[in-house]
Amino acid sequence: MKSKQTPIETINTENALIDFCRAIRTSDFIAVDTEFMREKTYFPQLCLIQIATTDHIACIDPLAIDNLDPLYEILFDTNILKVLHASGQDLELIYHLTNRLPEPVFDTQIAAAMLGESEQISYAAFIKSMLDIDLDKSQTRTDWSKRPLSAAQVNYAADDVRHLVTAYQKQLKILTEKGRLEWLASDFKQLSNPEQFTQTDEALLKRVKGTQRLKPKQLAIILGLARWREQTAKDKNKPCKWILSDNVMIDLAKRPPENLAELSDFRGLSPGQIKRSGKQLLGAIKAARQLPPEQWPNQTRRKKLDASQAIVADAVMVLLRVIGDEHNIAPGSLSSRTQIEKLIAGEKNIPLLQGWRHKLAGRSVEKFLEGKSKLSVKSDKLFFSEK
Repeated sequence: MKSKQTPIETINTENALIDFCRAIRTSDFIAVDTEFMREKTYFPQLCLIQIATTDHIACIDPLAIDNLDPLYEILFDTNILKVLHASGQDLELIYHLTNRLPEPVFDTQIAAAMLGESEQISYAAFIKSMLDIDLDKSQTRTDWSKRPLSAAQVNYAADDVRHLVTAYQKQLKILTEKGRLEWLASDFKQLSNPEQFTQTDEALLKRVKGTQRLKPKQLAIILGLARWREQTAKDKNKPCKWILSDNVMIDLAKRPPENLAELSDFRGLSPGQIKRSGKQLLGAIKAARQLPPEQWPNQTRRKKLDASQAIVADAVMVLLRVIGDEHNIAPGSLSSRTQIEKLIAGEKNIPLLQGWRHKLAGRSVEKFLEGKSKLSVKSDKLFFSEK
């Protein structure tokens, strides 16, 4: 199955955008991709939007069009399925711009794992696998914010949705034939849940590397600094690490300074930073130190499995691989090692024990852990069977 060579429309006026959106409004689905820059900013800068249907393909220039509402009407039309590959960053960008998420959404990367591909299969590898097409990679590191875009850049960007249309149609047919399409419903619905992009205190702490051995009182300082860093990064639209590094935050939590003189002794803080933000840093630290113990954050540390439990986890992972091979599904789509360790430690609220995963593999894992089934070798192959 080859991709249709539909002419590319380059859209850089609002009238052209309105005409294009009118033309695709009755489509059952659209393929969507974006190009953006984020290396030097907190918020991603949207530089290009690619949209394709079975009959149209367009590269839309948001740097030239002030009003993207006609496009947003399409993206938020619940009668039109939005097809993306590895949708996380694209959806985050749309959420940042509109405070909404498209629905319904179909992610071909997630679906590919249902058909035996790697859970993190790249777009290029996905297209090669589905359509036997080798994509041009010459523009991978291009600066999408510069204008004008070259013909090579436009063609490269358009290919990200041109081939996605064809690959999705083929993938949909296979999923339907195998009866697996409905398995994906809950995973895809979660893609439209805005909670995934809600900034929580827990998420802020996780973004700071090296906090595992800190005490709760020190974590309170980390959290106070992380909140300040996050808000400052947003206000200045600069990457968080440019505002304050993780290493400096750890040092400040371990040896909290009480004045500017003590603050100036910390490596990693320039005189300019101390002059601009020293009082704010001291204020955040002081406020955290004054918190009562019941308000200190406490990172939940999962108890490490003992040697015997770790071996059981190894065996379960082997079982999942056997089941995955049998059904041509990536084992990682069934469960991660972390989730299996939680299960062995007694936690039951994991994806493996819910929905299609429970039906396909979770029941087998439960029987295995209860000693009601076993793994055995026959003719150099592993088999799972009930006792």
